[in-house]
Parts: sequence; structure tokens; C-alpha cells
Amino acid sequence: MFKTDLKQFKNINMEEILRSLIEGKKEWTYQSGTKLL
Repeated sequence: MFKTDLKQFKNINMEEILRSLIEGKKEWTYQSGTKLL
């Protein structure tokens, strides 16, 4: 259970990071800490 949870969490994290790097690059200009949790 823990392993699956960790894998899912890592997957979601990677996807969010990649998305933030691709889409957030432009938004970070006027959204400093709004997107970052």
C-alpha cells in the first residue's frame, strides 16, 4: 500500500512539475507565488 501510494505521489509530482515548467514558465512572470504551493 505504501509503495503504491509513493509511486502515485511521485507520478503526480513529476507531471505537475513538468506541466509547471512548460506552462508555468510564462505564468510565473506575473504569478510569482500563486502557482507555487
